[in-house]
Amino acid sequence: MKLFRCESKEITDNPEKALCLCDMSDHCEFCRRLIAQYEPARIYIGSYFCEKYFLGINIWTRITDFCKTSNIHISMVIPVFAQLDLNNAKTVISGLISKYSDIIDEIVVNDFGMLRFIKQISDLKIIQGRLFSKIPRDFRFTGQSSGLKNCEVQVFDSAIHSVELDPVGSNIYIINAQNLGIGLQLHVPYCYQTVGNICCYASTHKMIEKKFRPNSSCERECYYLCEHYKDKDIAKIGRAVYFSSDFTKVNNISVERYIYSPIREYLAFMNGQEVYHCENFSALK
Repeated sequence: MKLFRCESKEITDNPEKALCLCDMSDHCEFCRRLIAQYEPARIYIGSYFCEKYFLGINIWTRITDFCKTSNIHISMVIPVFAQLDLNNAKTVISGLISKYSDIIDEIVVNDFGMLRFIKQISDLKIIQGRLFSKIPRDFRFTGQSSGLKNCEVQVFDSAIHSVELDPVGSNIYIINAQNLGIGLQLHVPYCYQTVGNICCYASTHKMIEKKFRPNSSCERECYYLCEHYKDKDIAKIGRAVYFSSDFTKVNNISVERYIYSPIREYLAFMNGQEVYHCENFSALK
C-alpha cells in the first residue's frame, strides 16, 4: 500500500479544543448545555462507529443554526457503511454537504471507500479518522496504558489534511514524526477499545432468532441505554467500548487539536445526575 507524505504545515503550540458529540447528539439539551459551558471552537457531529445512528440523525438544522449563531465550526464524522446502506448514505452525505457547507467545513472519514467518495463530491478538508489507526489498544495488558508507547502514524492519501489518533498510552512517541508533515489530532480522555457491527442494544426487543445480527435495524435503543463499569472506568456507548486514558501526552510532535469526548458527562446525564466536568475540557493544553 502506498503511503503519502503531505506538505509540511505550521503547527501551533496552542492547540484547538473541539467537543465530540458523536453518538450522543440526539440529546439536544445535553449538547446545548455542554457547548454553552465549554465554549468549544468546533464540535463533531455524526458517528465513528454506527451507520444506523448516522443515518438517523434528525437534528442537523437545529444544531447548525445553533452553531452559526455561536460561531462554532462543525466537523461531520462519517462511519463505515455496510453495503445495504451505502447508496442511501451517499445521498444523505451529499445532501448534508450541499445544504450546510457554510458551517460544515471538515469531513472525517474512517474507510477508503468514503475517502474516495468525499474527494469526488467535495473540496472540504478531509480528516483521516481514528478507525484508520490499527495501533494495539487494550488496557488489560501490562504497560498498554502506561509508560512510553511507540506509534507509527500512516497517511493513506495526499488529500488528507490531518490524522486522528486515540490516547493509546499515557506517553506517546511518534516514531515517524519527522516524516509525517501533517497535522495530528488527539482524542481525549477516552480511547476506544473495540467496536463491532453487531449492536446488543438493537436486539433488546427482538425475538431470539433475530437477535445479534450484523447491521440490523434498530429503534435507537442506544438513546436510552449505555453501560459503565466504574472499577476500570470502561464505558459502552452504542456499538463501541471505551476505556479512560487520562493525561495522555504526545512527546515529540505538536498536537494541533484535542478532540474531547464528554463520556463522563454523558454517563452522569444518562444516570440522571447533573454532573459536568468542565475542568476536563479547560485543562487541555
